[in-house]
Amino acid sequence: MTVNRRTFISATTGLLAWGAFAHAGETRIFEIALHDGKIVDAETTIKISEGDTVELHWSSDGEVELHLHGYDIEIEVAAGGTGVMAFEAYATGRFPIVAHGHGVSHAPFAYLEVHPD
Repeated sequence: MTVNRRTFISATTGLLAWGAFAHAGETRIFEIALHDGKIVDAETTIKISEGDTVELHWSSDGEVELHLHGYDIEIEVAAGGTGVMAFEAYATGRFPIVAHGHGVSHAPFAYLEVHPD
């Protein structure tokens, strides 16, 4: 769904992965909820196009440090809090998102796929 050049996808409704890509250069906003270090009710692949501006809005029931590999972006989200990873998708490929510290697994729990425009 595109509204005013912004695409809103709610991870809590299970719409994180989809086949159609928006036009490159759009601002893509994703709301992603974590519970016990796992994504709530959603697929685990975020698909975007090279050149998109991306905002990953995270909420979590526990304290967690999130790391988007490849783009080397890290944020901390406090228990019951929120955090945002904002960046321009300049590198294509498949990049793991992992949680660090605070008793959570370091295995990827989600992936960002950036497709060439």
